Amino acid sequence: MADQIPFNEAINFLSGKVNLPTRRHDDLRHAAHVRAFSVAGVTRDDMLADFRAAIAKARAAGTGLKEFRRDFDAIVDRTGWRYNSHGKTEEERRAWRARIIYTTNMRTSYMAGRYKQLTDPDVLKYRPYWKYVHSGALHPRKLHLSWNGLVLAATDPAWRIMFPPNGWGCGCDIEALSKRQLKALGKDGPDQAPDLKPYEDTDRRTGEPETRYPGIDRGWAYNAGEEWLNGLVPPELHRPLKPYGTEIKSTADLPALPEPVKARAADLMATGLAPETYVEAF
Repeated sequence: MADQIPFNEAINFLSGKVNLPTRRHDDLRHAAHVRAFSVAGVTRDDMLADFRAAIAKARAAGTGLKEFRRDFDAIVDRTGWRYNSHGKTEEERRAWRARIIYTTNMRTSYMAGRYKQLTDPDVLKYRPYWKYVHSGALHPRKLHLSWNGLVLAATDPAWRIMFPPNGWGCGCDIEALSKRQLKALGKDGPDQAPDLKPYEDTDRRTGEPETRYPGIDRGWAYNAGEEWLNGLVPPELHRPLKPYGTEIKSTADLPALPEPVKARAADLMATGLAPETYVEAF
């Protein structure tokens, strides 16, 4: 059996993260997960570093869930970590929690890497359309299944919300298509984007309003790849932070900021809203 080729883009996505202890999975929201590596309920730096090493090994070497489960058990046995999980037995609880940690990190890093590959200018030139591919899960989310085969332009703003993964355990993918492949599907052009009109929900912990989108699990309404490449953290700073006390690279060494561009109308919020609404949106 040939050695597995490392998925460098996915590896780089994970390696640029910063360890950040958290108590709950929603201590971090949306794009914050792109920069921070966290495991809900892990507040010890050493334990978080162990999980980080286990995930990095799985991503780089392709060791799989079975090997990660062994690492998970070793960390739990060594630290006595009391974790939240589902299952009637200890075996079921460990299996469920290990799978959640593994699949979440594997899928987000994989799709972030895919996004970088698919948005390469040379790839976009010849494959300017993206097709949503459902995972084929036995118990699918109905909206995800309804999006199967949906073809949109790679530049469609809908991908900012619905580029997979779109929830816990979501295994959906994206296939890039050329104009010839689009016509082979019997389409003269891209399909109409699904209705992703946001709706107001309530944060179960704080009671404050929060924005949700149809078909997207709570906290998953972001595109990990786009945020990684074009988010608040510039690509030049994607490397892991240096230890405290070391010399930090001067901002003078960074490239010049891009020229300002006019904001898209779809990105503008209405005027006259409460200040908290603008802060939450930011």
